[in-house]
Amino acid sequence: MLSSEGYNMHAMPEYSDHGHPSSTVQALPADLIDSRDIVDHLNQIQRDIADKARSGAPGVALARQYSDCLDAVVTRLCEVCAASVGFDGPLSALPMSIVATGGYGRRELCPHSDLDITFIPARDGDPAIDRLVKVTFSALMNVLMDGAKIEVGYAYRLIEDCGNLDHQTVSGLLDARLVAGNARLFIRFEGVFWDTFNPAEFIFAKLEERRAQRIHAGGTPRTVEPQLKTGPGGLRDLQTAVWLIQARDMLHASSLRGDRCWEAIQRAINIRTEDIAALRSGKETLFMVRNALHAIAGQERDQLTVSRQEEIAQVLGYRQADGTPDVEQLMRELYGCLGDIARITCAIETEIENSRLVMGLGLDCVDRCLCRSTPALPTIDTAWPIWAGVLAQRFDLGFTRELREAMLDTARSGVGPNDPIYAGTLLTQILSSGRPIYPLLQTLAEIGVLGWILPEFGITLNLIPYDASHEYTVGQHTLYVVQYLDELRIGPCPEEHREFAAIMGELNAPEHLYMAALYHDVGKYDPNNPHWETGADLAEAACRRLGWDDDAVRSVVFLVRHHLLMSEYSRLRDLSLDETIREFTSVVDNIEMLRMLYVLTYADTRAVSSGLWTQIKARYLKELY
Repeated sequence: MLSSEGYNMHAMPEYSDHGHPSSTVQALPADLIDSRDIVDHLNQIQRDIADKARSGAPGVALARQYSDCLDAVVTRLCEVCAASVGFDGPLSALPMSIVATGGYGRRELCPHSDLDITFIPARDGDPAIDRLVKVTFSALMNVLMDGAKIEVGYAYRLIEDCGNLDHQTVSGLLDARLVAGNARLFIRFEGVFWDTFNPAEFIFAKLEERRAQRIHAGGTPRTVEPQLKTGPGGLRDLQTAVWLIQARDMLHASSLRGDRCWEAIQRAINIRTEDIAALRSGKETLFMVRNALHAIAGQERDQLTVSRQEEIAQVLGYRQADGTPDVEQLMRELYGCLGDIARITCAIETEIENSRLVMGLGLDCVDRCLCRSTPALPTIDTAWPIWAGVLAQRFDLGFTRELREAMLDTARSGVGPNDPIYAGTLLTQILSSGRPIYPLLQTLAEIGVLGWILPEFGITLNLIPYDASHEYTVGQHTLYVVQYLDELRIGPCPEEHREFAAIMGELNAPEHLYMAALYHDVGKYDPNNPHWETGADLAEAACRRLGWDDDAVRSVVFLVRHHLLMSEYSRLRDLSLDETIREFTSVVDNIEMLRMLYVLTYADTRAVSSGLWTQIKARYLKELY
């Protein structure tokens, strides 16, 4: 029923291979230069687009037509503004590019879609360029946002910004398309963008984001009120599949725009022709439904609610047949499209995810496992095993058997990192990450890398504790302390321990606490001295060797030296006496240290053995805190 055959879209505009408007894109009348007249013209376009959407116009073609109409408006405003500040040459000579990104860059705007525009100046701090940008920006906001009520997302990007963009911004720029201004400047921008682009980092971040979006939207395409944009099988699945192929194969937007994306998908992925046809058909259906939904609602709406389904079915031409209600016909067809898109794009995601991806410093990733990219790996930089750990933690990757053996060989070589400060920076990244720390440290400890970078810890891994209450070696106990800290920071955390979790979440430098955890018992290798004193000395030497600053060193040393203090006071001292509290606070006189010591005491106690932490100990410790 959702067919575009026979619908006259009136001379749909086309785009050239390089994203420039071709001669078939209809410009605004030459005398249309006043902003109020342009607003009136744009309002009429919006009414026409909405009428076509409510009449079952072809979905993708209508989105392209609306995008092209907005191109003409943006181009005219750019011409008017350039003339107003004294530029009398062609737009192609302007020291600025106006670029469409996101859905506007793809020419896929529905009637009430947001409009994303990026300004790229030739230089920063040039008064003339700054004035041009400000005048043009003001005109665009006046016409598009104030006059046409379009939500406009805007950005100002210097060429040198390209290396410091988050993956959401990168996603938008993958669809970048020049609308008006200097084409050479835009080409330069694209060149630097791709030179600084990190395919693996983008792919893993985008996959994680997309999977979270699907879960948030119900986890299945077959919800009673499907989300057409970000839900499973929605348009975002199609867009993500194209982005992933684009990222892996480093493809410019122009090679994927419009119907070229289907050819690109078939070239990049071993996918059946009938699946490509299903994706094309599904995309058309989604755009027809989404266009109609926007037009009927009078605003951006991407969830097809029950209250709108009957009306959508009617405007798209569904009629009751053979006793089947029109809305049931619509939803059955829509669920089929969503299901096909979800199935096929998930297969594309898996294909890309398991491809060989370059990770840097002699490492690649295949099937979500880090592997060697060159036999000369150990000679490139002796800190590479820690870099491998950083990557594994950041992207939740494993290590191949061959890479584990290479890491083991490096750890056993007797040669430490050739740049301890750089190694310390990498270790700090691991300890300060928002991701789980324990699983990686456990793996690195078993391979021997953790003991290689922190030899004081390495001595304890197989050291018996000489304490009947301990169930594990000193080193394994230490790793379990880290595990309990992770539980507080990331979860899942039992209800009775939520106070510790809240405190953990408030710490300014949790990496100091993790380092203290790693060193709190290293002094036990020396039975002739108090282990907390020996451990504090070793912790200080290690932190300074790794380049930590004085504040960080003081925090770690304090925690190691006094890691038994709260346990001893809460168990053995009368907490009702002012003298006890004064004595304790004469040592622990800083709120941040108190918080870290409280959490460390909890994790340390729990990691000794399964039954050592009790409600009584918890009550006394909390009373002291």
